[in-house]
Amino acid sequence: MNELRQARPFRLALWLQIISLCVLALLQPVSAQQIPSAKLKWLLSYEGKSENQVVLDLRFRTLLDMAVPATQIELGGGTRSAEPLKSAVFERIAGVPGEVRIRDGRYVTLTACMAHACVGTHAFLWIDTVGGVVIGGLEHDLFGAETHNFSHRESLLIYSKQFRSGDLDFHGRKLPAAFRRDFNDWIAYARVEHNRWMANVSRRYLVGSEEPSPYIQFRFVDARGQVAVLPPDPEFLFDDGKS
Repeated sequence: MNELRQARPFRLALWLQIISLCVLALLQPVSAQQIPSAKLKWLLSYEGKSENQVVLDLRFRTLLDMAVPATQIELGGGTRSAEPLKSAVFERIAGVPGEVRIRDGRYVTLTACMAHACVGTHAFLWIDTVGGVVIGGLEHDLFGAETHNFSHRESLLIYSKQFRSGDLDFHGRKLPAAFRRDFNDWIAYARVEHNRWMANVSRRYLVGSEEPSPYIQFRFVDARGQVAVLPPDPEFLFDDGKS
């Protein structure tokens, strides 16, 4: 009986240690999910080529598996139900091809839009082939409101397996500065595309240069598939406006 009583504190300490290890595992930095550079370097061989050539590469599906959070997502469009995020990404990236842009021999940006429906369905993939980080984005109908027909704006869904939504709060580490330049180019491109289309509808829906982006909201899907709604201002995504 005494041996049983003596064993209880030991068992309690063991369980506490196991629980602590589980909690620590959950709190480990997301950097553990970074993609090995060797699995991304192949993208550099597509410099100057059409984006659809990348999609046809058998390694592209593996890239999406490593880059896109495994979650169901609602993308607006009235009563449209949730769909796998990876399916939505592939539907856009494998649509009308854009260009493969490579900067500094390291950063790769792919752009495309949904076949036969480019308006409001543009998408990008940004890959740091050295740092092992992939960040994607896709346009979609305004989520969670009935004002889309009046605002004539889309939402931008940003996703990455290398970050958590908590990284994007005011005290977090934000998205990498290297992504900033290419993302700003994307925002400029999206503004032009939005205004080009809206010029055919009504000039009162044009996005002025004083507005931070052509989107009415950003949403971010993180490594765990958690969704956060963010201000539609690119400056919010980066650390104190540093380039």
